[in-house]
Amino acid sequence: IGVLPWMICGNNAIGEATAEKMKDYRIVIWPQHGIYGAGKTYDETFGLIETVEKGAQLWLKYCHLPILNLIARIFLTDILYFPGMLKPRF
Repeated sequence: IGVLPWMICGNNAIGEATAEKMKDYRIVIWPQHGIYGAGKTYDETFGLIETVEKGAQLWLKYCHLPILNLIARIFLTDILYFPGMLKPRF
């Protein structure tokens, strides 16, 4: 399972980073976005994604650890400046 750092969706950067990770992994997680998977068939791909999702649910349920991967304020500002979004008023 490959994990990307948090990135803004809707541009080429996340696609290029995903393609790079897919050279070594069949599953790539996009923090605060979702998951990308590849298999030989739809059923295999769906099964991979479902397995990772179920494992993550169990880990979160039983480990009782705090969520550490929050979106930093600087990235939230980047979202506001992303083309088509409103400019911040501060």
